[in-house]
Amino acid sequence: MMKYKVNPSEYINLFGCPKSVVDEHIKLCSLLQLQSFLLLANGKDVEEISKILNVQENYVCDALDFWVQRGVLLNDEEKIETQPQPAENPDKPHIVKVKSIPTSQEATLRCSQDERLKLMIDETQRILNRIISMSELSTLIWLHDDQGLEPEVILMAVQYASEQKIKGFKYIENMCIGWANEGISTVKQANDKINELYLRNSAWCLVESAFGIPHRKATKKEDEFSNRWVNEWEFNKSMLEKAYDKCIDSTGKIAFPYINKILAKWHESGFKKPEDIVETKKEEPKQNNKSYSIDKIHKKLNNFK
Repeated sequence: MMKYKVNPSEYINLFGCPKSVVDEHIKLCSLLQLQSFLLLANGKDVEEISKILNVQENYVCDALDFWVQRGVLLNDEEKIETQPQPAENPDKPHIVKVKSIPTSQEATLRCSQDERLKLMIDETQRILNRIISMSELSTLIWLHDDQGLEPEVILMAVQYASEQKIKGFKYIENMCIGWANEGISTVKQANDKINELYLRNSAWCLVESAFGIPHRKATKKEDEFSNRWVNEWEFNKSMLEKAYDKCIDSTGKIAFPYINKILAKWHESGFKKPEDIVETKKEEPKQNNKSYSIDKIHKKLNNFK
């Protein structure tokens, strides 16, 4: 096997790097976190690092926070603390699951203790194509430790949000909390829930197209209506358009409750396509038209004279 060594001439120019970076932390840090630290140690500030790595400054700050939480770097808010005493058995550290939102230090410690959590964080950053903040890291650990969701289930929520182009991390958090409240804890249960969400989204898109609504997020009521019409009652676009036209003719505007009444009646009647629709016309009241002959009219006139 080929052996490598540092070129002695390179020792002319050196900069300091703590030994713990290589011995303890290099396996846990991301590429951006390592690059940002090395550039900072070489005298570059956040603005310069941002330009060199071609990333936003807030991403650089998040990357450097990784080293702050591990005590390798200090910022204006950090105080120098004495090193903690080593554990009695460093090979088997005591793992304590956190039952509330953990601090950044607690979250980082959990990742170092559990390889599955570290992989979850790395995969989350890959899916979102960015470095997550320390508060987002703490939230992900909390969703696992406190809400009881497996890393694979959490990643399914992250993947769904990414596919829907939803950038807010709060959406992922609320989605996972909702799953936990519904008792969704396995990959199969999460997959079934995501399939349901896709069906609901598809139903709303069909309603948008049939009614000529510019693309937007459905309200809760609109989501319920569109899911019922398309996924439960299995109406196609032509039937939705027919109901829409009938609603506009009668009310002059889009009224979802009115359209629902129309479609409910068609559903009960078993109508599935426009040609099935049989409109029942109201009977017009009979007019009491009396017929008078010309002779009778002349007779009445003569009698009057």
